[in-house]
Amino acid sequence: MLVALNRTRANLKQTLGDGVAGQLREEIISGDLPPGAMLAEIPTAERLGVSRVPVREALLVLERDGLLVFDERGRCRVRTLTTRDLEEIYDARLLLERESFRLAAVRHTAAQISAMQRNIVQMEKARSI
Repeated sequence: MLVALNRTRANLKQTLGDGVAGQLREEIISGDLPPGAMLAEIPTAERLGVSRVPVREALLVLERDGLLVFDERGRCRVRTLTTRDLEEIYDARLLLERESFRLAAVRHTAAQISAMQRNIVQMEKARSI
């Protein structure tokens, strides 16, 4: 059952379709809906306790987001990532992480440095156990 359908995002009221999309997105990311899994409107609507309309809206949103694909017969499946997809994700993460580290090096505070040093000591202790 969808629990958080009435939450607001940036002070905007979420639609039921947004809530369904969020639920399905979480299930895809967590692996509860694995790559290649088929998503049909009626069983999904019944499982989530909603009508077919918000499920249809959610499937279209997730298709635009690249998480789902529709085949020539209109069947919907969780997208299977290719090696090329994974390489692109890795490259994007590498760029973001480099920039994050650069900004952290420039904008750090004494308290943050102290916290990182404590963390390093804890990791060294955990590794030696």
